[in-house]
Amino acid sequence: MRSFVGCSVVLAMATLTGCTNWGGADKGPVVVDYYAGTTDLSGYPGMGTGAGNVLYGIAGAADGYRYQPLEVRQCNAQKSACALGIVNLVSQIQILSVGDTVAKLRVDLSYQVGAEGRRQWPGNTYIEKLSVPEIINDKGAVSRTAEVPYGEVRHIELPYGVNFTLCVSPPGVSNMDTRSCEGRLKVRDTTDVAVF
Repeated sequence: MRSFVGCSVVLAMATLTGCTNWGGADKGPVVVDYYAGTTDLSGYPGMGTGAGNVLYGIAGAADGYRYQPLEVRQCNAQKSACALGIVNLVSQIQILSVGDTVAKLRVDLSYQVGAEGRRQWPGNTYIEKLSVPEIINDKGAVSRTAEVPYGEVRHIELPYGVNFTLCVSPPGVSNMDTRSCEGRLKVRDTTDVAVF
């Protein structure tokens, strides 16, 4: 009799646990394509250098990325005097939930602007230094959480014309598939791109 009651309690708990997740469970892994780069606002005509990465996973998946150093400048109104700087940018992206039409994401960005840019790989370090009289020295951080509809590009504008964009492909698409999001992240003019 005791084992029957014990089994009944375990079965009831398992059923309740299953019911609490029913209808609210994540729909499977999604692909988040993301990119950070310079725009025309960075000061150089035709700017558009940057780098991106891919996060593939279910709710709870996260990825950190250190971007290539990005050169920027800040000029006076006449563009007769400019200060230069190198942006060192780091991002952390987390998939909070996956739904039928949207994924909820958290994005944390931190940047530092100065005379030196540094990028490291296992066994290799790349250092870039500016030797000009006027250097931009700045730092900051941005944290945002939002729901992103599948297939739509969203952006976060950072100082000095640096722009961060992302796009989420729906469940059922893997990071090995061709994705419509891939080629739409390098945006030089963010006027028509929705804010994250």
